[in-house]
Amino acid sequence: MSDAAPRLVELLLAADVADDLVLAHDAVAALARQPRAVVRLDQAVRHQAWCQDRYLPWQTVPWPDAQTPPPAGGPACWHEQIRRRIAVREPGPIAVVLAVMHPDGRLRESALRRMTQRSEGVWTPYITLRTTDWVRPVREIALLALVDRLLENPAAHLRPAAELVFSVPDRKRARTARLQVDAAIAAGPREVLGELRASPIPALRRAAFRAGTWPGTALDELVRVAEGDGDPRLRPAAAETAAREALWTGRGDLLARLAMASHASVRAVGIVAAARAGDPGRALGALDDVSAVIRASARDIARRHGVDALAHYRAAVSGPEAPAPGALSGLGETGGPTDAALAGRWLAHPEPDGRLRALQALGQLDAVPTDAALALFADSSAAVVRGATAVLLRRIDGVPEEALWPALADGRRVRRVGAFRLLRAKGGVPRLKAALVAAGGPDPKLAAQALAALQAWADQPFHWSARVRLRPDGDLSCTPGERTELMGLAAGIGGSLSDRTRERLLSRLEKSA
Repeated sequence: MSDAAPRLVELLLAADVADDLVLAHDAVAALARQPRAVVRLDQAVRHQAWCQDRYLPWQTVPWPDAQTPPPAGGPACWHEQIRRRIAVREPGPIAVVLAVMHPDGRLRESALRRMTQRSEGVWTPYITLRTTDWVRPVREIALLALVDRLLENPAAHLRPAAELVFSVPDRKRARTARLQVDAAIAAGPREVLGELRASPIPALRRAAFRAGTWPGTALDELVRVAEGDGDPRLRPAAAETAAREALWTGRGDLLARLAMASHASVRAVGIVAAARAGDPGRALGALDDVSAVIRASARDIARRHGVDALAHYRAAVSGPEAPAPGALSGLGETGGPTDAALAGRWLAHPEPDGRLRALQALGQLDAVPTDAALALFADSSAAVVRGATAVLLRRIDGVPEEALWPALADGRRVRRVGAFRLLRAKGGVPRLKAALVAAGGPDPKLAAQALAALQAWADQPFHWSARVRLRPDGDLSCTPGERTELMGLAAGIGGSLSDRTRERLLSRLEKSA
């Protein structure tokens, strides 16, 4: 919990004590428009019950009147002030909101009953929040009030209730409220559904889609959502609906827009739909796409139209000009061992993505030359270095150890991290030496990772499980010279290790043979 929520509680309490009804109503309404802020405020009021250095329950403190400011000390003192402010005959809106979040269930119930007597939509998020309450009587009152509001006036209550419910999806008791909101979405008025489709909460937009409220949506709007919505789960769903409607209505222009979308999942839907509409040319042009999903869809369409995708890839990489990076990936996905020479030509591709895909294609063809992979491990592109690291990890037995130590002290972090991973994969002395060298290096993140690895290795023989002692991963086998070097490195980073870890590390090194 950040400091913002406790500070918000203090500001609300100060505004409530001021007895400015206009300010109080504005504050409650502004907070209601921020469902995540409501949830965080609820957590701050209920859970942060610490006052100075001791926990204070919500016992009664003999204060002279409701206007008495709370004693300095923190959230536990809020509870008593909230209790005193809600006890007056006509409590202000801020006092009611804070009381419905109080740790005392009776106080929450009392405040909730006050809220249910007010029909304004500004109270709906707070009532909805209590549908997830852990006290059954409070939860039942809130659920009944929520159902009544959704039935009587969904235009005023559906969006605030839905946004609050979908802001707390991890709460175990939110299932019933979620079902009520889903039912209201399915039967909601069109103007409210338009607001839900514009909600900033992705899960709420998906719920509106699943509830069947979008089939009547304008086709152009569905395409717009598929092209530009920020939710990766909603985009393909909208694209499929739009493609189906476009096929039925003969809107080839919209299929073309889907086939040229920037997101691969949408492009795949558009390409398949265009082929069904009698335009396989887009699929054939997508054989070299950068997305593996689109290449697979394009190859399937090409096969149905009698086009040999493998021949296309071979022709694309055999010419004098640099092929598209997607063509190299396609060759690796469809080719055989005899195509390794074609892919190997482009390890010096002018584009970093081309070099990376050529190396990955060789990996798929199981024909990676270790020297070439090590050369790309020093590439100027960080993506290529990471790709070369992944390829070398799968062939670590053939990687010479002496080629990795200079990279562990390289000026680029991607090289240092890659070398550390490769040396750890070597096991034995290289693994331990790499951790010792990195622990004393200038990279703080890599040093922390190395120290954690050293501690795990040093403590391993001393770990116990509930049933049987865990066995170490074999004794370290090293020569006297290697042991002396390792102990020197361990002594050099002694200040970074705890005394116990250092003793255990040196003990294991002394026993190594």
